[in-house]
Amino acid sequence: MVASILEEEGYEGLHEFFKRKTPVYIAYQVREGKELEYRFRDEYLWAATLALKEGCKIGEKMAADPGLLKEVMMLANALDLALEKKYSGVDAEGLSLTDWAVKERFKA
Repeated sequence: MVASILEEEGYEGLHEFFKRKTPVYIAYQVREGKELEYRFRDEYLWAATLALKEGCKIGEKMAADPGLLKEVMMLANALDLALEKKYSGVDAEGLSLTDWAVKERFKA
Protein backbone atom coordinates (compact mmCIF):
# COMPACT_ATOMS: atom_id res chain seq x y z
CA MET A 1 0.00 0.00 0.00
CA VAL A 2 2.75 2.46 0.92
CA ALA A 3 4.61 1.78 -2.33
CA SER A 4 1.41 2.41 -4.31
CA ILE A 5 0.77 5.70 -2.52
CA LEU A 6 4.39 6.72 -3.07
CA GLU A 7 4.16 5.89 -6.77
CA GLU A 8 0.89 7.80 -7.25
CA GLU A 9 1.43 10.77 -4.93
CA GLY A 10 5.21 11.01 -4.63
CA TYR A 11 7.31 11.60 -1.54
CA GLU A 12 5.45 14.72 -0.38
CA GLY A 13 2.07 13.13 -1.12
CA LEU A 14 3.00 10.15 1.04
CA HIS A 15 3.57 12.45 3.99
CA GLU A 16 0.31 14.30 3.26
CA PHE A 17 -1.63 11.03 3.08
CA PHE A 18 -0.47 9.96 6.53
CA LYS A 19 -0.99 13.42 7.98
CA ARG A 20 -4.74 12.82 7.66
CA LYS A 21 -4.56 9.41 9.40
CA THR A 22 -4.54 8.77 13.13
CA PRO A 23 -4.03 5.19 14.28
CA VAL A 24 -6.42 4.00 16.98
CA TYR A 25 -3.67 3.32 19.51
CA ILE A 26 -2.38 6.92 19.27
CA ALA A 27 -5.83 8.42 19.89
CA TYR A 28 -5.84 6.91 23.39
CA GLN A 29 -2.30 7.78 24.41
CA VAL A 30 -1.97 11.05 26.26
CA ARG A 31 1.18 12.82 27.38
CA GLU A 32 0.86 15.77 29.75
CA GLY A 33 -2.79 16.19 28.86
CA LYS A 34 -2.10 16.45 25.12
CA GLU A 35 -2.76 13.93 22.41
CA LEU A 36 0.46 12.64 20.87
CA GLU A 37 1.27 13.84 17.37
CA TYR A 38 1.26 11.17 14.71
CA ARG A 39 2.98 11.64 11.40
CA PHE A 40 4.65 9.45 8.86
CA ARG A 41 8.40 9.26 9.32
CA ASP A 42 10.90 8.17 6.70
CA GLU A 43 12.31 5.74 9.22
CA TYR A 44 9.12 3.65 8.99
CA LEU A 45 9.77 2.97 5.33
CA TRP A 46 13.51 2.47 5.88
CA ALA A 47 12.60 -0.22 8.42
CA ALA A 48 10.25 -1.90 5.94
CA THR A 49 12.88 -1.94 3.19
CA LEU A 50 15.45 -3.35 5.60
CA ALA A 51 13.02 -6.14 6.48
CA LEU A 52 12.46 -6.85 2.76
CA LYS A 53 16.19 -7.03 2.11
CA GLU A 54 16.82 -9.30 5.09
CA GLY A 55 13.89 -11.45 4.00
CA CYS A 56 15.54 -11.86 0.61
CA LYS A 57 18.72 -13.14 2.28
CA ILE A 58 16.70 -15.73 4.17
CA GLY A 59 14.78 -16.57 0.99
CA GLU A 60 18.04 -17.29 -0.83
CA LYS A 61 19.09 -19.75 1.88
CA MET A 62 15.68 -21.43 1.64
CA ALA A 63 15.93 -21.70 -2.16
CA ALA A 64 13.03 -19.35 -2.88
CA ASP A 65 12.27 -18.37 -6.46
CA PRO A 66 15.25 -16.24 -7.61
CA GLY A 67 13.01 -14.18 -9.90
CA LEU A 68 10.73 -13.25 -7.03
CA LEU A 69 13.67 -12.40 -4.78
CA LYS A 70 15.11 -10.17 -7.51
CA GLU A 71 11.80 -8.28 -7.83
CA VAL A 72 11.47 -7.84 -4.06
CA MET A 73 15.04 -6.55 -3.81
CA MET A 74 14.42 -4.17 -6.72
CA LEU A 75 11.31 -2.81 -4.97
CA ALA A 76 13.21 -2.36 -1.69
CA ASN A 77 16.01 -0.50 -3.47
CA ALA A 78 13.48 1.63 -5.37
CA LEU A 79 11.74 2.60 -2.12
CA ASP A 80 15.08 3.52 -0.52
CA LEU A 81 16.02 5.69 -3.51
CA ALA A 82 12.56 7.28 -3.63
CA LEU A 83 12.94 8.50 -0.07
CA GLU A 84 16.51 9.63 -0.59
CA LYS A 85 15.79 11.57 -3.79
CA LYS A 86 12.18 12.51 -2.94
CA TYR A 87 10.44 10.83 -5.89
CA SER A 88 7.59 13.05 -7.15
CA GLY A 89 5.15 10.41 -8.35
CA VAL A 90 4.38 8.74 -11.65
CA ASP A 91 2.62 11.77 -13.15
CA ALA A 92 5.41 14.23 -12.34
CA GLU A 93 8.30 11.89 -13.14
CA GLY A 94 6.71 10.22 -16.15
CA LEU A 95 7.96 6.83 -14.96
CA SER A 96 6.75 4.17 -12.56
CA LEU A 97 8.60 3.93 -9.27
CA THR A 98 10.79 1.01 -10.34
CA ASP A 99 11.52 2.43 -13.81
CA TRP A 100 12.44 5.77 -12.26
CA ALA A 101 14.73 4.06 -9.74
CA VAL A 102 16.57 2.18 -12.50
CA LYS A 103 17.04 5.43 -14.44
CA GLU A 104 18.25 7.29 -11.33
CA ARG A 105 20.62 4.52 -10.36
CA PHE A 106 22.37 4.51 -13.70
CA LYS A 107 22.63 8.30 -14.14
CA ALA A 108 26.13 9.40 -14.97
